[in-house]
Amino acid sequence: MLLATSAQVKQLDQIASAEFSIPEEKLMENAASALAEEIFKDFGRERSFLFLCGRGKNGGDGLLTAKNLLQKGCNVSVFATDPPEQFNPLTLRAYETAKSAGVPIRSEQIAPDKSTVVVDALLGIGITGEPKGSIKETIDKVQEWKNIVISIDIPSGVNADNGRAVGSHIKAKKTYSLAIDKVGLNVYPGAELAGEKIVLDIGIPKEAYTRLNYSYRLISDEMARMLLPKRADFSHKGTFGKVGIVGGSLGMSGSVTLASLAALRAGAGMCYLFVPDDIYEAVCIKLNEVIVRKDSELEKYMGELDAIAIGMGHAQNPKAKHIMKLVMQKFTKPVLVDGDGLNFLAVNEAMLKKAACPLIFTPHEMEFSRLSKMDLSEVIQNKIYFSMKYAKENCVTTVLKGPKTIVASQSGEVRINTTGNNGMATAGSGDVLSGIIAGLLAQGLSPYDAASLGVYLHGASGDIYVKENAKYSLIAGDLIVYLPKAFHLIEQTQEIDAFTF
Repeated sequence: MLLATSAQVKQLDQIASAEFSIPEEKLMENAASALAEEIFKDFGRERSFLFLCGRGKNGGDGLLTAKNLLQKGCNVSVFATDPPEQFNPLTLRAYETAKSAGVPIRSEQIAPDKSTVVVDALLGIGITGEPKGSIKETIDKVQEWKNIVISIDIPSGVNADNGRAVGSHIKAKKTYSLAIDKVGLNVYPGAELAGEKIVLDIGIPKEAYTRLNYSYRLISDEMARMLLPKRADFSHKGTFGKVGIVGGSLGMSGSVTLASLAALRAGAGMCYLFVPDDIYEAVCIKLNEVIVRKDSELEKYMGELDAIAIGMGHAQNPKAKHIMKLVMQKFTKPVLVDGDGLNFLAVNEAMLKKAACPLIFTPHEMEFSRLSKMDLSEVIQNKIYFSMKYAKENCVTTVLKGPKTIVASQSGEVRINTTGNNGMATAGSGDVLSGIIAGLLAQGLSPYDAASLGVYLHGASGDIYVKENAKYSLIAGDLIVYLPKAFHLIEQTQEIDAFTF
């Protein structure tokens, strides 16, 4: 699913007007009609509605929606944060229309009854700083009221481009996004503040959407279905690729064991695991389907491998530096670097510059902070920007792990994952993800597509688990056990066109 920035939404409105002769006023009317239908469907006439309307176009959407709900027999009222003479011209016309239709509009704040639904139409997608003045005061009052709050287009105070919420902001139970989904509704904290999200059609032709260049997409069920590797009937184990998992150390054999099994469960035909001598025998006993070799044999087998995942549990291996250098400079097929491999590259940047292989990095926020030399708080506040910047500058596919995992390509595109839950915050979960992505790489997917499908499958496996069990009990091995169900879920999803909004 496509995601738009605030600038692209404005551009979309301009295209609708200039090329398809749909004036802004008509788009506002369409939006109000769609909003009224959806809100009425969700709440009916049993609830009263208090619309909080600012002076911009978001307030105009709210005013016309209030009028439409009034005409459906609902009890509505409007609080306007500013006098009409300060309204946007389009919003002023909406104000006059609503007032003429009998919508009660007041200029003082009165706490609503607890059963009243508060409709946030204070600020739209154009905000870049903190809410101020009467808008800030109103938002602060809403937080005191504790009513059900729904937002039009985006919760007021949330940045549409990065999901940041600086200063006062609305926390909605549901957000009705107009025309197209926004980037800021899909990354934290915006994703949490938006609550349940629905995208409403406001009558812009599909052709208008195709005029824009989109850099952001959601990794949806439908996208995952499109990325799924094709499997011909006339095949053998070599057809589906050979993965090399390189890592582990004394006391850390579990990481590479999980990654190896995940690679096979992800569809790779064969998996070789290369480990230090001191854990070789223990790993051999533990694994049946995986071919276990000592890491001193890695160079001998590299020519047979289609992808390598390296770095998991590698910290205590004294040969780690030599092995990293070998893989980075002599292997020319895709390499995924995780865990201790990332920490090593954070202090050995020159090795990254000499890499001969396409690279995927899978850091969590702290590891990414070390890699990028950015303060952790800055990374957390603008994960999309920094993951995209790092991927482009270093020519790597970056998987910034966490809630709503972000996958950034070296060409500047970003995909945001839609699956996963907090039960997956458990030791070894990242090792399973590395194995899944490596298994998909071995089957021929590009680094960007393998990473995108990998994070989706990883999260979907966790989501299926928690439908049947408690989140508290999830361990990394469960993600491998439930991975076949995640694949099955994707296989049942209907294919769609690549262009979706």
